[in-house]
Amino acid sequence: MNSKVRAYLRSLMWHNLPKADVLYKLVLGINLFAMIGEAKTALLLKAVEYRHDCVHRNGYDKDGNQLQVFSLEYVAEVGDVVHEIVEGVQKMLFRVDRIEDRTRDANSPTISIVRLEVGVSRPSNDSPNGPN
Repeated sequence: MNSKVRAYLRSLMWHNLPKADVLYKLVLGINLFAMIGEAKTALLLKAVEYRHDCVHRNGYDKDGNQLQVFSLEYVAEVGDVVHEIVEGVQKMLFRVDRIEDRTRDANSPTISIVRLEVGVSRPSNDSPNGPN
C-alpha cells in the first residue's frame, strides 16, 4: 500500500492548490488557505493561472492578451506568500522547545537542550528518498 500512496502523491499536480489544500487538511490537519487568508489565497490562485498561461499559451491569456503582470514586486509578493505557507507548515509539523540550564553561576556558559517534536511520523523502514 505504501508504494501506491507514494505513486499517487508523486503523480499529483501540486499546483492545483485547492486539491493540495484538501490533502493537507485530510492528512495533516493543516488548512493552507486559512493559514494565509482570502486575499493571499486569491493572489496564489491567480499566480497559478498566470503560470498556466505562461507554460501553455506562451505568456498570453485565453483571450490572446500578453501577460504584463510579472514585475519584480509581483514576483516577490507571490514568493513571500509561498514562504509564509512553508513556514506555517513547518511550525505546525515541528515544535521546538529550548530548555536552558540557568542553575549555573553567571560566569558559566549556558547549556541549551533542544527537544524536537514531530507532528507526523514516517515508518522507520521508509526511506525519505523513495524506494531503494
